[in-house]
Amino acid sequence: MSQYRLSDVEGVIAEMEELMEVPEEIMEEDTEYKIIRSGWWVYIPELALCLHEGVFLNFEEEEQEYMPDFCITVIREHGQEGWLYYEQDDFLISLANWLHGAYSMDRLKNLDCMICKPE
Repeated sequence: MSQYRLSDVEGVIAEMEELMEVPEEIMEEDTEYKIIRSGWWVYIPELALCLHEGVFLNFEEEEQEYMPDFCITVIREHGQEGWLYYEQDDFLISLANWLHGAYSMDRLKNLDCMICKPE
């Protein structure tokens, strides 16, 4: 498994076509909305956190289906199924906001991380 800097990982992910084949997971669902997250994740060992790309969908009455509204970053604890936080921003900004200034942006950018897929 390759290691990346957190500041570089979203660019790497954008080039990885094989991640498109990993099925998404429903994170939360209601009659009015649905939140899905990627089936792959970015693991940050130093923080024991995982980051997923996600999409917030709203139910459209006319179409009678869920339609994408905006993209999110989902943060969860490593080894846990649930989620801690999600935000409509990229990995770095979402993580910085979740940590409430506990890490400087320079430190966050340089954290080692790994791209993971289910087996």
